Amino acid sequence: MRLGLLQLNATIGAYEKNRARIEEAYREAVARGAELVAAPELALCGYPPRDLLLRDDFIQHGLDTLAQLAANVGDVPLIVGYVDRNDTRPGRSLRVLQRP
Repeated sequence: MRLGLLQLNATIGAYEKNRARIEEAYREAVARGAELVAAPELALCGYPPRDLLLRDDFIQHGLDTLAQLAANVGDVPLIVGYVDRNDTRPGRSLRVLQRP
């Protein structure tokens, strides 16, 4: 299996810009023969997001951007980490997930 590991420098809070960078790098990796592509940790929201994680609009923007990204991914899976709300109790209010 050929893996595509994206090396990106995401900007904190620049969801649209980060999504566009991920999509471009994803297409390039697929064109080079990648059968599975992985983005860096929290590449959509930028790292480290710190206190921005306390803002619900920041989390929602990330989830909306993730949906856009997922709609633009082709047959080759893309793994990208993101922050989501955690409704499970006991537990923290947020969780970090990986989504293929």
